[in-house]
Amino acid sequence: MNAGRIFHHAAFALSFVLVLAAESCRNAEKSPVNDASIAAGVRHELIANSELARYPIAVDVVAGRVTLEGRVDRAEQREEAEMMARGVDGVEGVSNRILVASTPAAEPPGVPDPSTSER
Repeated sequence: MNAGRIFHHAAFALSFVLVLAAESCRNAEKSPVNDASIAAGVRHELIANSELARYPIAVDVVAGRVTLEGRVDRAEQREEAEMMARGVDGVEGVSNRILVASTPAAEPPGVPDPSTSER
């Protein structure tokens, strides 16, 4: 009778351990990607893109939300950086603070160039 009781307790303990292990595996599969991994993934994507690799774009991630900061030459590059960040696993959202460099404004018509004016 003692052996039966011991066997019963051992079987119960083993079942409990197996349930905990299965639950742990299930939670591990659903656990979010950590912020450092997300940031590394976004940086990798930006560097791998020949259009964006030469621009210093800062990447910050908090709770899966990515913030991009920097400066590019064209609006299309800004949009491409955001699209690439959104495609990285674990990204919950993107705040795109990348600025598009403005081209120098042309002189208004009728304003003489001082270097060519007569004296």
